Amino acid sequence: MKTASMSLLVLGLLAGAQAFAQKPADLPACTSIVKSCEAAGFEPGEHKANGKGLWVDCVGAIANGKTVAGVTATQAEAKACHDAAKAHHKEHGKKK
Repeated sequence: MKTASMSLLVLGLLAGAQAFAQKPADLPACTSIVKSCEAAGFEPGEHKANGKGLWVDCVGAIANGKTVAGVTATQAEAKACHDAAKAHHKEHGKKK
């Protein structure tokens, strides 16, 4: 009985750690738009360096109704990703 309880505890801790470690780009709502943006050359953290930041210049731009060259994602996809990322940050105590 103790072994089963301990196993459940360990599994719960691992699942919690995995959920916390998940990045917004890994969220199911973001999968397709992130892949599309990355295929067009957008990368996390590149906004200031070359204007091709994944979140600001691609996902955020599309969510705000702008067209981004080389990206076929829709505004609805971008908004769903943005909302999921915002909820993820709120749940884990990180500011967006």
